[in-house]
Amino acid sequence: MSHIRQQLREAFAAQVTGLTTSGTDVFQSRIRNMAAADIPGLRVYSEQEQIEDDDVLAVPYLQRRTITIRCEAVAKATANLDDTLDTMCKEVEVAIAANSTLGGLAKLHCSLLSTNIRMDGNSEVPAGMATMTWRVLAYTMSNAPDVAV
Repeated sequence: MSHIRQQLREAFAAQVTGLTTSGTDVFQSRIRNMAAADIPGLRVYSEQEQIEDDDVLAVPYLQRRTITIRCEAVAKATANLDDTLDTMCKEVEVAIAANSTLGGLAKLHCSLLSTNIRMDGNSEVPAGMATMTWRVLAYTMSNAPDVAV
């Protein structure tokens, strides 16, 4: 089985695949260059993980993992880029709220921490990206980072 980070990332991506605005263009990579045919689309990746040990005297011991998942909504302007990005963010938020523990992998509900919107009006077709930062809490044992407990 894969690391809990990968499982959470894949579950998040599956939950946001098929949305009205982004459709099936969901990529699990922060470095994926998106072709014009992929936009509008989403990029989902895990960026940071903090681990707190519960009782290191016991072997194995319980680990509390706080994982940051980023979801980037990428769009190009046809009429109003701000509205398109806001719609994409709304769709992601609603989709995650419908299964906020990602199938039970997360111990608590996924929490949206922030949204950062950037625009690039210098290209032939203006483009923008809304980066949503989510906090996901999961527990594993120290000897089984692939099994949520």
